[in-house]
Amino acid sequence: METARTKIPEDSTLLCENCGYTLTGLPESAKCPECGQDISQSLPSHRGPSTWERRGNPLVRFVSTTAQVLFRPSRFYRTLATRRPRRDSIGFAMLHWMIASLFFGWAAAVHISFVFFDISIIEIMHRSLLLATAIFAACSFALFAITTPIASWLTAWEARYRGLRLPLSVVKRGLDYHAADYLPVAMFSCFTIVGYRWLTDHRYVDSSYDAKYLYLLCAEVIAGAAYLFNAYWIGMRKMMYANA
Repeated sequence: METARTKIPEDSTLLCENCGYTLTGLPESAKCPECGQDISQSLPSHRGPSTWERRGNPLVRFVSTTAQVLFRPSRFYRTLATRRPRRDSIGFAMLHWMIASLFFGWAAAVHISFVFFDISIIEIMHRSLLLATAIFAACSFALFAITTPIASWLTAWEARYRGLRLPLSVVKRGLDYHAADYLPVAMFSCFTIVGYRWLTDHRYVDSSYDAKYLYLLCAEVIAGAAYLFNAYWIGMRKMMYANA
């Protein structure tokens, strides 16, 4: 009995990047027999390195690539070369892990001081905010470093099971750039926690709003998880039929 592994198209097989139909042997001027998309739109020449992987100012490349991932993810993953080494993309991921970890660490330190200790944010800044932020940031970074390889392996395993051309190396490269999607989640959570603590310290709100604050945090967790999964799916969907 033929297994799903043997059904995975070879890298040399030209696939329609919209529906996955095999286009090998058809003229480039034709359309995909399955979905009607122009075959020319599925040629390997449509994909290339990201802005981050090109020459230029590192800060400009970092900001530009981050903006592309956040605001035009479909186009970014649709034009990203998937079979390149990770030596550059992993650097992009680690930078975003560090930035997001700092936001998460700061948010966790302020939130715990608010829930378990009666200390104002000004007192925290003079006492142990930096230490607590560093500890929680390190934990967040470690969590990213542990869960990302697991998610990569599970995604590649499901792709093999379904007969999709999405090997582990491609998944890892996609998740490297997906790391940028942690930034808005981390920033929103930090803004909510630190902002609420600032409001309570300055007597703009009192403890009667604590329940609403916690409900808001719960809502942000759910919304953040949904956002991250949707961003992840966009990336994987645009790369599972990639021809380069």
